[in-house]
Amino acid sequence: MSNDFKKNQSIKINSDELVTPIMIFAMVSPVFGYFMVKLFGISFDKVGTYGDFIGGSTVPFLTTITILYIYQTNNLQREQLKIQKSEFSLLQQEMESTKEALQDQSKTTKMQRFENSFFIQIKEVRDAKKEIVVEYNNTAWGRTSFTTYKAIMSNFQDIFYTKLHQKIETSSDDLFSISEKDNKKEYYKFYGELTSAAIDESGIHSKESIQNFLYLINRCLQLIYHYKNIMDEWEITFYLEYLYKEITKDTINLVIFDMCLHGPNKSMIRELNFDQFADRTYIKSSRVDFRLINYILYQESD
Repeated sequence: MSNDFKKNQSIKINSDELVTPIMIFAMVSPVFGYFMVKLFGISFDKVGTYGDFIGGSTVPFLTTITILYIYQTNNLQREQLKIQKSEFSLLQQEMESTKEALQDQSKTTKMQRFENSFFIQIKEVRDAKKEIVVEYNNTAWGRTSFTTYKAIMSNFQDIFYTKLHQKIETSSDDLFSISEKDNKKEYYKFYGELTSAAIDESGIHSKESIQNFLYLINRCLQLIYHYKNIMDEWEITFYLEYLYKEITKDTINLVIFDMCLHGPNKSMIRELNFDQFADRTYIKSSRVDFRLINYILYQESD
């Protein structure tokens, strides 16, 4: 780039040096013709020949200078275009940097809004857990048997599995008959009906405090789902695990079954992959239970 600039400067100097004498010569040349006619008495016919000579000798020089100036102008324009291109590239980089900064700022603002709402919901979940304990401790059997949220909900989950096993045992012939047909849809539909009935008979829907607890869990999941597009994967996992710890391992299977069978937002559970927290090591659970969850979420249409 520096070599081109020096070359342009050299061309500029050479053309400037040529312009002055040629312009003087071009301006003075008519005077010579005048003197030749008036002072020396030369006829116009001969002066015409002189004029042709002057025109023929000066025009090439003037044309050459014009070409040199055009060439110089072209080089200057090319240099200006290069500079403008460089400046435009820098401007683009600056705009990209500004865009990223604005996006980060927007994400930070949205995440602050999410976290404020999320932890308010978590506080309500904790309050709901306390209400469950209060409600059951106000009953005669509650005062003597269950005094903590974990004990109460673990008991409900045990009741659910007991009811489910009873129904499976009673309907074993029907289940076997359907399985022989190799009709997966009919099999899981029937198994889902048994599971749904076991949930209802467990009693969790008969208590207002537990109903409120399940509602708040669903609200927390909806909140995470709503903001998931601005989160990284690890952030989504972090908040889901945070919610899971509030539900506890002793209750998670019952909650997931209830959401899958009775909740309207199966697609939300699927996209958040919330079923990953199901306790597959629970002593009373079976592999068919989790196959049912998998079928409902990932194979059955919403």
